[in-house]
Amino acid sequence: MRIDGEGYSFELPDNWNGIVGVSRIRGGVTLRLLWEDGRTHSSVLATFKAVKRPAAVKGDNERIGILTYPSGESRTLVAVYGREGACSEENADLYWRLFDKLYFVYKSIRPAGGYSWQMF
Repeated sequence: MRIDGEGYSFELPDNWNGIVGVSRIRGGVTLRLLWEDGRTHSSVLATFKAVKRPAAVKGDNERIGILTYPSGESRTLVAVYGREGACSEENADLYWRLFDKLYFVYKSIRPAGGYSWQMF
């Protein structure tokens, strides 16, 4: 499944359909466990944000790469991970198996037309 962000897109593995949902909030793309949909902050696997100052991003995060806009301005794409206890105990194994495969999602990132992408 292809997901479009602001200036980039990425692929979610086909076997994540029905397990991981996608929402867009304040310019970011959030991946959530669908089975935990009723839980407010806890079902977040990762939120992708393109930011000017990555050091200002709070929470457990990882810098994925640099996205350069057609204007020449650059942003760092950061993955902000879910909080401690990000899912219920019964879904913990699934959560960590998906979390361990996020690197493959990062590798699938492609820039939109006119943008350029450099993965760290």
